[in-house]
Amino acid sequence: MTESTNEEQYERLWLRISRAFFKSDPMNTGCQENECFDEYERIADAATHYVLEGSSEAQAVRQALEDSFGDWVTDDNVAAVMDYLRA
Repeated sequence: MTESTNEEQYERLWLRISRAFFKSDPMNTGCQENECFDEYERIADAATHYVLEGSSEAQAVRQALEDSFGDWVTDDNVAAVMDYLRA
């Protein structure tokens, strides 16, 4: 793959994951109500990199959430994001 193809793949995947985090607000940060569109961008970036490194989307979402929220992450938090990714 060329560098531009890799960048395009990253951007498409990141946008999809970022939207899923924003729409589901798995950690109940209130990002939608407060119009904090960038609330989960860093977490989406981490999840995107995990997917591109070979993790499944569910594994990537869990790991990225745990990187930021540690033991507070539950299966329900991950499922909330995955519901949007599968839609």
